[in-house]
Amino acid sequence: MDATPNDAAAEANRLYWETELPVGDIAARLDLSRRALYEAIRPVPADGQCAACGATLEYSKRSSRTHGLATCSSCGAQAAASGTAAERETEPWTWSPPTRMARGSLLAGPAPSMWVLAGAALAGALCAAGATLLVIRSRARG
Repeated sequence: MDATPNDAAAEANRLYWETELPVGDIAARLDLSRRALYEAIRPVPADGQCAACGATLEYSKRSSRTHGLATCSSCGAQAAASGTAAERETEPWTWSPPTRMARGSLLAGPAPSMWVLAGAALAGALCAAGATLLVIRSRARG
């Protein structure tokens, strides 16, 4: 993909939240694995506040948004969001990347974490391949 990582994360979020394309189609269009796509997706704000702690509510996936089931951004409690499902479906919404970066964090936003995840997956695959070769060689000698 020719876009920069932040552009890719923004496009992944736009396609996920603003279209009804299947996740597999979005991942293929952006040349990402499904796992990398899910890693790039960020929750969207929901109306209302958590009854337990008062923090903001958000939707973590499209089906939750469709059904109006929001999750607290702080304590993780689930609650029905304000407004009807029809109102939520007609509200315009556009994803924008996080603007604040945690101090000293290498995983500042969705794009860097996608690359870290891809690197970890590659490292795991290489370890598995090495272990397989060791088992095959030990069986061939025995």
